[in-house]
Amino acid sequence: MKIEFDISIEDYVIGVMYPTFRTMDMKVKMFFYRFVYSLIYFAPPIFSSYSREGILFWLLIFVESIIYITHIFVFSSIYKGIFEKRIKRNIKPGNDTGHNSITITKENMMCTGTYFDAKVSWELFDKLEESKNYIFLYINHLASKACAIPKRAFRDEAEKNEFINLIKVYSYSL
Repeated sequence: MKIEFDISIEDYVIGVMYPTFRTMDMKVKMFFYRFVYSLIYFAPPIFSSYSREGILFWLLIFVESIIYITHIFVFSSIYKGIFEKRIKRNIKPGNDTGHNSITITKENMMCTGTYFDAKVSWELFDKLEESKNYIFLYINHLASKACAIPKRAFRDEAEKNEFINLIKVYSYSL
């Protein structure tokens, strides 16, 4: 089976961001930065020389609480936006985007792009994940990397299901 598709800049960004933000390492990091690290906002009023009974102390606690709560809700979207800008800045048009094809055989999966040809044997695949618009194929030694295949590459739902079933049949670990 062979499918052909074009990878746009947005496809490439999603192909990098989606698997990266689903790793345990990134989830722990995001938790730490959102909840633990942001507790530093409370350090000035708690460790200051202000009396804990005065109105200034409680006003400072109130302001710091608003900053803390805002940080919790806004941090992940700001962080993801910065991450996305960095990815877009490092894209090499033609290398990372452009026309691609994937050919499935019993021995391996062959990926071909404008500037690359790769053969990946089936025992290297770790996981297959499907989102609303993409199919992600994870390679076991690259936990935060996945081959992102846009669903628009398939003519219909039957072809997509045939593709997924072939991968599951040939890959031993899925």
